[in-house]
Amino acid sequence: SNPLILFHQWLIELTAKDSEDDMDFQENDLTQYNDSLITYWYELAQRIYSLFYEQQSEVRAFYEPFLPSIRRALISKIPPPYGFTEVEEEDGFRSHRVVFNTKFGDLYSSAKDALVLLTNLDLNDSVRALEESMTKTQSSGFNRLDLVNKTAWAFGAIVSALSEQSNKLFVTNFIGFYIS
Repeated sequence: SNPLILFHQWLIELTAKDSEDDMDFQENDLTQYNDSLITYWYELAQRIYSLFYEQQSEVRAFYEPFLPSIRRALISKIPPPYGFTEVEEEDGFRSHRVVFNTKFGDLYSSAKDALVLLTNLDLNDSVRALEESMTKTQSSGFNRLDLVNKTAWAFGAIVSALSEQSNKLFVTNFIGFYIS
């Protein structure tokens, strides 16, 4: 098989790797790789999108079969631009504070922009990929907050690429999913 195809299949698997799937693989190891992988997928999505209307593009033809897997990997790894932390004050009062993750905020922007470009290339597959993430979240009983968080951030990315009419229907379905 073509080494470039094998290489991209490996990159997709590495991007989508769940730290819970392999206890030998430390979360810090995954975070280190995800930074570079998310940036790579964003740059690749830009290149493919710029060649979208060139029907004879070899680059487009080569990467098109990978796009569904790339969408799903990005949805599973989209980092939040901010998080919450619990803080205990000197008087013992506990509160939650918003912590802006500059590094993760930048990565979120890259992942979001890549998802927007990939959604513009194939809206239906992007919606299916998000629905799959929603199903995975539901099957976990909403107990894995990382899945809930990533699905919500991916929704925010994909919805920005939809038309106003599609946006209304999509948002309604998404909100209904979390309410039910």
